[in-house]
Amino acid sequence: MPPTKRSRTRHWVREGKATPFWKRGVFCVRLNAAPWDRELQPIAVGIDPGNKKEGCSVKADAVIDLGQGCD
Repeated sequence: MPPTKRSRTRHWVREGKATPFWKRGVFCVRLNAAPWDRELQPIAVGIDPGNKKEGCSVKADAVIDLGQGCD
């Protein structure tokens, strides 16, 4: 599930559509039913095993969501 607004999650919890919980200090919600409007987004994952450093990126809808380099 992609990130959503705080107001939307509060609404889901009040209506009983979601259950709130904390996981490693991060507030999360678990949906109690399958979403009625399943809008799938195409996602591409790229891994670059470079010479000195490795890199990976996650891209969705022409926006790079995550770009990470590691030693």
